[in-house]
Amino acid sequence: MTRRLIIATTLIVLITAFVTVRLLRPVAPVQFVALAFDSSEEVQRWHETLDFVEENNVRFTYFVSGPMFLSDENAQYYRGPGHPRGTSDIGFGGSLQDVAARIDVVRRAYREGHEIASHANGHWDGSGWSEEQWRAELAQFSDIIANTHAINGLPDSDPEEWQLITGAITGLRAPLLAVNEAMYEVLPEFGYTYDTSRTHQRNYWPEQLIGGVWNFPLAELPLEQGGVVISMDYSFSTLHEEPSQDPQGEMAQAYAAYFDNNYNGSRAPIHIGHHFSLYFEGAYWRAMQNFAQAVCKRDDVICGTYSELAKAMPSYQAIRSSNGRGS
Repeated sequence: MTRRLIIATTLIVLITAFVTVRLLRPVAPVQFVALAFDSSEEVQRWHETLDFVEENNVRFTYFVSGPMFLSDENAQYYRGPGHPRGTSDIGFGGSLQDVAARIDVVRRAYREGHEIASHANGHWDGSGWSEEQWRAELAQFSDIIANTHAINGLPDSDPEEWQLITGAITGLRAPLLAVNEAMYEVLPEFGYTYDTSRTHQRNYWPEQLIGGVWNFPLAELPLEQGGVVISMDYSFSTLHEEPSQDPQGEMAQAYAAYFDNNYNGSRAPIHIGHHFSLYFEGAYWRAMQNFAQAVCKRDDVICGTYSELAKAMPSYQAIRSSNGRGS
């Protein structure tokens, strides 16, 4: 736990420094970069991503799906709103050994300072759900994640640690980015402090939604060749259907332009979302790695988790207020 305390303390010191130091010109906030993964199923990819960040000053947010913590034989435990019991659009967690290995790597991620967050459960479209349906979905997610050992009949090597991990889940990325007002009404009931399911222009500064939940949207990135793409690998994949195209290069160019726009401008947080899927033989993963290696070691850049960004927002608001830009 010491490493997590050091990370948190360092973050607070860095952010606060920009508030307390007064210069003759407006204070430039530290540039926050949030890099995250959705679903996070394959254990090997967990380890690959965690191995990468050890030398690159990055802390990832992993949005996990509840069914990945139910073995196939325990699929009946879950019932998605409006769907038959024991069904999920992304399947379930495989064998008991698969679930156990996933639990172990989640523990590794937490110990190394990364964040575990929610991607809900069955990867359903919740844009038409009622508050009651969202409440059922999020309650089941909390139950499955907190009690995965008991549900699957697996030993719990460190119950106190697992309670800390599940108790620290404070953010959501809705499956399919499908949201509605009912979802935002329910999020505060489950202790969520932020949502990352919307999209917005790239220089957008976060605002609070219903119940004080922070809106951390993916960016709408203009492309050099025209058009707009969301700052997520799946969105890029819809553009790259022809083998003659350069998926890694085009993503790299778009991410570099995104960073330069915000870093040299308002310093609005940068949001990039990927999946564990290795699109185009890993082209997008390589693009993300190269991006992180290029920016995350800068003294005035923090590549941190979404929960860290949520905690830092009051300091960012103070900086912007002192610079006459409001909150």
